Amino acid sequence: MKSFKFLAVFLLSQSLFFAAFAESKDDDTTEQKIEASFSGGSNVHIGQIHKAYAPEEFEGGNILHSTKFLTKKVMTSWDINFNLELEFNERMKVFAGAGGAVSFDLHAGPTEFIGSQGPGINKARGGFFGIYNTYLKYDLGNIENPPLSLHAGYFPYIYSQNSKTFGNYMYRTQLYPCLIYEGFPSVLGIRASSTLFESLKQDIIFSSETEKYPFFDFSLTYIASYTIFNTFEIGVGGSLWRILPIQESFTTPFSDKSRREKKLTEWALTTDSTTRANIEKYFYIEDGDTTYYTFAGQKLMARFNFDPKGFIKSDIFGENDLELYGEAILLGIKNDTRYYKEIRERIPVMIGFNFPTFKLLDVLAVEFEYYEWPHSTSIQDIDWAGYPVPSDIVESFGLIGTPEKVESLKRKYKEHDNFKFAVHAHRSIGKHLGIGCKFARDHTRLPDWNGNPEWEENFALPEHWYYLFTMSYSFK
Repeated sequence: MKSFKFLAVFLLSQSLFFAAFAESKDDDTTEQKIEASFSGGSNVHIGQIHKAYAPEEFEGGNILHSTKFLTKKVMTSWDINFNLELEFNERMKVFAGAGGAVSFDLHAGPTEFIGSQGPGINKARGGFFGIYNTYLKYDLGNIENPPLSLHAGYFPYIYSQNSKTFGNYMYRTQLYPCLIYEGFPSVLGIRASSTLFESLKQDIIFSSETEKYPFFDFSLTYIASYTIFNTFEIGVGGSLWRILPIQESFTTPFSDKSRREKKLTEWALTTDSTTRANIEKYFYIEDGDTTYYTFAGQKLMARFNFDPKGFIKSDIFGENDLELYGEAILLGIKNDTRYYKEIRERIPVMIGFNFPTFKLLDVLAVEFEYYEWPHSTSIQDIDWAGYPVPSDIVESFGLIGTPEKVESLKRKYKEHDNFKFAVHAHRSIGKHLGIGCKFARDHTRLPDWNGNPEWEENFALPEHWYYLFTMSYSFK
């Protein structure tokens, strides 16, 4: 069954490719000349952490709750990208992009690891290089204003163009648990985009999950936006997340009958509280009915963008000045009595505003996010055990001490990590250079002493934040 699903999607994508290629050849009987163009860029980032949560602080073999090793520490990174565009004709283009990044961050950890900077301090080296965008784009209909465009492959997808740190939630959130990840990932799949009406844009995307466990499950997503008087844009979207799992027992662990019966028997017979608690991460019983936890579900999104410059007849403002934008998404429509009790606890909301700089800067944006998620943001239980439920706050943050202290810290992380912010500024210098800065408390997971992202978000509390300066170069 698993092979059949991969084969079906592969054949569908190949059929689209060859159909587009065949039609593109029929469009013009003259000799075709493939035109190639190159672009790329590089960014250097350097900044400092004011304070951040760090789990790898050891004393006598125990993990302690402390932030002293991630106070006033430096963050540096460098990234580079190259892009190739092949235009076969007016309708068909192929894009390929490759790039990579290297980061050097001082991080807490055992001193025996590489790059010791003092007691418990290590230089975490994280890096990668690979293909990040490779896809085919084919336009149907009127070539001047195509009513339908097809994308197939691994393509970038940002439906809220103004969002800098928060927003664009559809492909950077997880079900279940309902977590938000940093960055705007590309999408692997097939996308059909319609602009049949000038003000109405619609996207239908059949995608495969490449960022979050369980990998390669297929989702079906619809996103639309409508613009009024070139000033006010409203958008809505919905997703049947993991509607077609590659392996059902990964997406819904207790869908495997033999595994389910074995675990439920163990749960009924054991008196060990830890064993029972771990097994109960797969199911819950309510009013005599048993429901199995799953990573699959539904997402519902709404957003807006308001640009009052359409009503202001003046050229003193920059292109991005005065724009107000926002977004909210419901992560899972189903409640339970244990982890997912209230819908409002699964709705992150963001709002942003581009302050006017009168063309002094390209953009000066301030964004805020509020998310009343009452659980840990750790992905440890997902990565290690495949549990589709939140990790325990006490375990994921390593909270120790008297019962009163642990309860106080637990309440602090539950109630005071709801609010996040980010301030962005950017200025272009000529055609190729740019400088920028960022001041934020967001969803960043810094590299640990092995160079891998932390399980838990590093900037969880009001006193946690950082700043970052960027120098960029681009060409095309």
